[in-house]
Amino acid sequence: MKSNNFDYSPLKRLIPAWLLGIPMGYITLGFLDSYYKTFLEILLVSFVLQSIVSLFVYFVLGRFALKFRSSRADFVLSLVLGFSVLLFFARLVQMAAGFPKLFDVSAYVLAPETLTSFMVGCAAALPASLWMWSVLRRAEFHQSRFYQFVDANLGGILIALLFFGVYFLLASIFNQPVFRFDDIFFD
Repeated sequence: MKSNNFDYSPLKRLIPAWLLGIPMGYITLGFLDSYYKTFLEILLVSFVLQSIVSLFVYFVLGRFALKFRSSRADFVLSLVLGFSVLLFFARLVQMAAGFPKLFDVSAYVLAPETLTSFMVGCAAALPASLWMWSVLRRAEFHQSRFYQFVDANLGGILIALLFFGVYFLLASIFNQPVFRFDDIFFD
């Protein structure tokens, strides 16, 4: 029997990467849905965002696998640090949700009428991400300066993204008219 030449190895990480990217895309589009309201706008933004996030998470999962194979102690330390920041963020959201005058959770949730376009955009992003992965692989993107920079600084980039999420949440809480002062600290 003739075997086909399709390489299934990227699917092992790309499907979980795509699934892990959906909550990030949902929260981001929930925040942006006051700017993007039509079916087509939400569809295109979710498609592009989910495709890019899927490829980034695919890259991160690959680096985690390499770190696990090379140094399990570093891997565990990185994992504990990342999960502690995520746990802090989740707890902060839970605490903030208890004060609806200061923090409105609905500002980060998609409107029900845009949920269909979001899901269609996310579903279309999976084959697009696979296609983009193959194009980038053929173009030897891993040789580019951008890829080398991200690869060398991945830990710092991930921690910066996690702390940006925490900082953004705090800014959305404290930048309310309830406080009656204009502070450029969170602007």
